[in-house]
Amino acid sequence: MKQFGLFIFFILIPHFCFANNLHFVYPGGEGDAKSAQPFLEEFYTYLQDQTGQEWTGEYVNDPSDAKKLLKKSKSGFAIVSPEFKSQYKQSFQFKTVLKTVPQYATGAYEKFYILSHKDTDILTLINEPVRVNLFTSQPMQTSFLNEKIFFENEQIKTIPWNLQQTGNILGAIQKIASGVSGTFVLLTGYEFQMIQKLKANKKELQNLKLVYTSPELETAQLVSFGESNTPNSQALKTALLKMDQSLKGNLILKNLRLKKFSP
Repeated sequence: MKQFGLFIFFILIPHFCFANNLHFVYPGGEGDAKSAQPFLEEFYTYLQDQTGQEWTGEYVNDPSDAKKLLKKSKSGFAIVSPEFKSQYKQSFQFKTVLKTVPQYATGAYEKFYILSHKDTDILTLINEPVRVNLFTSQPMQTSFLNEKIFFENEQIKTIPWNLQQTGNILGAIQKIASGVSGTFVLLTGYEFQMIQKLKANKKELQNLKLVYTSPELETAQLVSFGESNTPNSQALKTALLKMDQSLKGNLILKNLRLKKFSP
């Protein structure tokens, strides 16, 4: 009788459903986990509706926090920046599932843009001994600037760039527009898009000039990490690839600054 009762107990106890992890890892990205969470919850609700599975995750913009989070999660999925993916590919067994298409782009690529005051002649700065200030909102190494953004443009590499990260990129842009000489700003595609829109209403920004556009670079990717090669991978891919085909999906993508996901 005791054995029968025990059997009934296990039959009646609910099956535990473990949520799938899908984190957003953008070192140096804007905002914080708390402010991003409402947008992520909309995204996870969409995925649950589409896949019939529960999803959860966090937004992290600090590399140390990101490593701790992925180690704690052990396995799952993450949308990661190209730099983070390259640096920790072996550590977390990253495998690309899908690519992201930024909101401003027509394909799975990222571009960077350098702006100056309209009266600046960038050619006069080549091989000059005086360092040239280049402000950016991103945590960026000079090696990334030379190897990726400037790539094979040897002429622009000869300018003595003084790369500086700032938490007030708009302030840097306004200083350049006001006429500060020897100063440039390096913008992501999203930032450049925003400045182009602001120029329509802010007369002072009309003094800005585009002096350089990078080649098309790798964009953020959805990767699996750990031992995530499960059937969930195909369900996730199917849900994300058709996300831009519905009004609800497009609104969520817009909040994530994405146009769509690409194979």
